[in-house]
Amino acid sequence: MGRIEDYVEAATRRLRCDPELCWDVARELRAHLEDAAEEARAGGAGEAESIEAALEAFGGRDELAEQLYRANRGRMRLRAAARWANRLVLVPLAVAAAVLLASFTAGAAGRLLEPDHRDVLMAFAGREPRVEPRSGLSEEERFLFGHVTDDELEDAEKLVARWPDDPVLYAHYVRLLSEHFDRAELPQQGEGPQGGPFRRRREPASDQELAGWLAALDRGEQVEPDNAFYDYLKAALLVARSSREGEDDDLCFEYEGLDGPDDVQEACVHRLAILDRAMFEQSVGEVLEGVEKPFCTSHVAEIGALREQVWEPARTLEQWAAKIAYHAAIRMPHVSLIRQMNRRLPAYAVVLMKEGRTQEAARLASIMHRPSVQIGAGADMILELLVAMAGFTDTAGAAPEIFRRLGMPEEAAEARRRFQETIGVPNAVWRKSRAYGREVKRRVKEEGSVIAASLMPAAVGPEIWEWNAALRKAEHAYFERMALGLTTGVLAAVTVVLAAAGAWGAWRHGSLAERPKLLFVGWRRVAGAVLVGVALYALTVLVTGAAAYAAVRRRCREAGMEVGPAGWLNPLRNLRGLLAAALPVSALGSFSGALAAYRFDSVRYGACVGLTAAILLWPPAFVLWQLRRLGSAPSPFGQVIRRAAARIRSLPLLLRAFVRTMLLLLALGLLSILALAACALIQAASVTWVLVFAGIVVALLGPAAALAWAGRSRRPWAGLAHFRRTVCRSMVPVLAACLLALSLAGHGYLTWAEARYLAPISQPGIAEFESLEGTMFTEVRDHMRGLAARETPRSEDLFRPPPASVNAS
Repeated sequence: MGRIEDYVEAATRRLRCDPELCWDVARELRAHLEDAAEEARAGGAGEAESIEAALEAFGGRDELAEQLYRANRGRMRLRAAARWANRLVLVPLAVAAAVLLASFTAGAAGRLLEPDHRDVLMAFAGREPRVEPRSGLSEEERFLFGHVTDDELEDAEKLVARWPDDPVLYAHYVRLLSEHFDRAELPQQGEGPQGGPFRRRREPASDQELAGWLAALDRGEQVEPDNAFYDYLKAALLVARSSREGEDDDLCFEYEGLDGPDDVQEACVHRLAILDRAMFEQSVGEVLEGVEKPFCTSHVAEIGALREQVWEPARTLEQWAAKIAYHAAIRMPHVSLIRQMNRRLPAYAVVLMKEGRTQEAARLASIMHRPSVQIGAGADMILELLVAMAGFTDTAGAAPEIFRRLGMPEEAAEARRRFQETIGVPNAVWRKSRAYGREVKRRVKEEGSVIAASLMPAAVGPEIWEWNAALRKAEHAYFERMALGLTTGVLAAVTVVLAAAGAWGAWRHGSLAERPKLLFVGWRRVAGAVLVGVALYALTVLVTGAAAYAAVRRRCREAGMEVGPAGWLNPLRNLRGLLAAALPVSALGSFSGALAAYRFDSVRYGACVGLTAAILLWPPAFVLWQLRRLGSAPSPFGQVIRRAAARIRSLPLLLRAFVRTMLLLLALGLLSILALAACALIQAASVTWVLVFAGIVVALLGPAAALAWAGRSRRPWAGLAHFRRTVCRSMVPVLAACLLALSLAGHGYLTWAEARYLAPISQPGIAEFESLEGTMFTEVRDHMRGLAARETPRSEDLFRPPPASVNAS
C-alpha cells in the first residue's frame, strides 16, 4: 500500500493549503485506487500488478494533481473566504452582539438586585430616566418635547414666550413658579446633628420678587379669565406674606372619621397673627374674586397629555417606567400654598368675630369652603383632590361652630348638614377601598406584577388588572432579556477563549502537521447544532429569567411591599415564545440560578444548576462526536484518534470527556452556592456585587479549567495535544454560530414581545400615574362638581373688605 500512499500524497500536494479539503480528497482518491486494485485482483492479477494497474488507470501524478487542483480551486477559495469571514466577521460580530446584551444585563441587575434599593420604579427606569420623541414631529412639537418638563423653570419660560396665550402652558409655568413662593424651611445639602437633613430658614422674598410674582399671576388671569387658579394662588401668596399661625387654638370642632359615626375626630383653628392687615384683606379680596368664577384648574392632566403626544410609545419596560417616573415627578407646590390659605380663612373669620364685625364674619364663613369645592371639582390628580378635601374639612368643618358663636342656629345647622353630607362621600369611598384593598392585596400576592404592586393604590377600579396583566408579561420578557444577556456573555467569553487558544496554537506550531486544524463538519451538521441548541436552551433561559424575577420579588417583599412569590417555572405561559425564540447554550444560567439559591429553595435551584451545567456540555460533546466519527477515516488524523480510543479501556473518549467536564462544572456550581451562602451569613456590605463577580469569574474560568484539567491529565487524553488544539479551533465557528443565533433571534423576539405586551397601556390617552381616572376617587370629584354647581354664590352674599384697606394696600 506504500505506492498508493505515495501516489495520493503526490496527487494532492497542491491542496495542502487547505488541510481539511486535502484529507477529504485524499480519502476519496485512496478509496477509488483501492477499489480499482481490488477489481484487478479479482481478475487474477497479483498484488503488485493490481496496484500498478490501478495507478495507470488514473494517469500520471502531475496530470491528476493539476486536475484535482482545477476541480477544487473554487471550493478552496470559498472555504478560504469562509475561514477569513469567520475570523474577521462571524466571531467579532457575535461577540459585539453579546457584549451589547450583556451590558444591558449588567446595568439592570445592578439596579434591581442592589441590597439597599427600595425604589422599584427607578430600578427599572434607571437613575436618570429618559424618554424619546415620537418620530415625524414638526418643529413646534420638537420644541415642545424639549421644554415641557418639570425640571427647570427656564424651560417653562421658553414655552410661555413662544405661546404666550396658551392656558395650559401658562398654568404649567405658574405651577413651577409657585415653588419659589414658599420661603419656609427647606432642606439644604448636608446633615444635621442627628443625621437628618440640615435645615435653615431662608430669607423672605423681597418686595421686587413679590411684585414680579403677582404680575405673573395677573397675566395668568388675562390668559384665562374664568379660571380661579390664579386668584387663589395670589391669595395664598399674600396670606403667606402677611400672616402667621400661632400654636394656640381659637376654635375646635368634631367630625365623623373614616370608620363611621363611632370614629369621632377633632380639628382646631389656630390663632391667626396678622402682620400686614391691608395685604391680608387684599388676599381675601382675591379669594372672593375666585369664588365668583366658574372653575378652578391647574391643567396638570393636560400637560401629561401634551407629553404623551410628543413622546414615543413605550416599547420596553425601561421606557414605560421612565414615562411613569416623569408623571410621578410632576411637582405641584401650589397645593401646599392653597392648603395654607384654606386653614387661615376660618381663623380670619374668628378674628372678624372678635372685632365685632359679625356680619362680615358670617358671610366669610358661608363661602370660605368654596375654593376647596372648586379645586376638588376641577381636580385631575389624586393629590389635588386630597388637598381639596383637607381644605374643605378645615373650612366647612369650622363654619357650624362659627355660626353657633355668632348666634345663628339655622345657618349652623345648614352648614353642619352640608359638611356631614360632603365629608361622608370620601369616608364611604375610603371604607369601600379598604374592603376592595383586601381583595387587591390577595390578588397582588397571587398574580400582581412588581411595578403594579409598587405603584397602584388600593382605591382603584377594575382597570388596574388590565395594567397588571400587561406589566406582568412585560416583566417576564424583561427578565428573560437579562438571562439572555448572561447567556450571551458566557458564550462570548468561551468563544473568545477558544479562538485565542486556536490562534496561539497556530502561532506556536508552525509546521502543517502539528498546527491545529479547522474541521468543518458540514452545513447541515452546524445547522443541526444551532437548532438543537434552540430547543434545549430556551428552557434554560426561561428558568434563569424566572430565578431573577423571583429574586427581585423577594427584594420587594423585604422592602415591605405586598408582593407574593412568583411561580418558579411555567413553560406554558408563553409556548409560542418558547418555540419561536432561538436561545441556544446558556452557561451563566446556572450561576444566575445559584445567585438566588441562598434565599430560595436550595434543592430547586441546585437542580437548576445541575440541569444547566449538563445542557452546557452539548455543543462541545457534539463537536467531539463529529471529530470521533472522522476517526474512522483512513487519514493521519483518523489514525491518531483510533490509537487514542484504543488505549482507553474503561470509557470511550467522548464519554470520559463528557463526564469529566460535567463533574468539574457541577463542582464549580456547588462552590459558587457555598460562596453565596457564606456571603449571606456574614452579611457582606454589597452581597450582590460579590455574588455577580464570583459567578462571572466561575463562568469564565470554568471552560478554561476544564481544558486545563483535561490537558494535564496523565491518561491517554494528555497525549493528544494535536487533537485538543484541533477541537478548540473547530468549536469556534459552531459556538459563534450559536452565539449569533442567540443574540439576534432571542433579542429580536423578546424585544418584540415586550413591546406587544406594553402596547395596550402605552398609547396616548391612557390615564397616567396618580390620575383620578379609573379610581374610586372619581365619586368624590363628581360630588364636588355637583356641590359647585348648586352653590354658585350671589354677589350680594359675598363679604367684601373695606375699600380703604384695598386702596391702602
